[in-house]
Amino acid sequence: QLDRNQFKVLGTAHFKLALSYTKKGWWEYALKEAETCFELQPVKDHYDLVALIKQRSALELSDPE
Repeated sequence: QLDRNQFKVLGTAHFKLALSYTKKGWWEYALKEAETCFELQPVKDHYDLVALIKQRSALELSDPE
């Protein structure tokens, strides 16, 4: 069992990993980490990150390059 502080640390780790993946353009991995982060800590910042990654990922998929 994790205590409240450990959940916060774990959520922060997934949040930072999601951000790192976005910088690499690895949208699928970033989304998975952001969703995990939101599951651990369902706060607005984490929800917003999931939404932004989904939007950006959709743009990448629709780009005809």
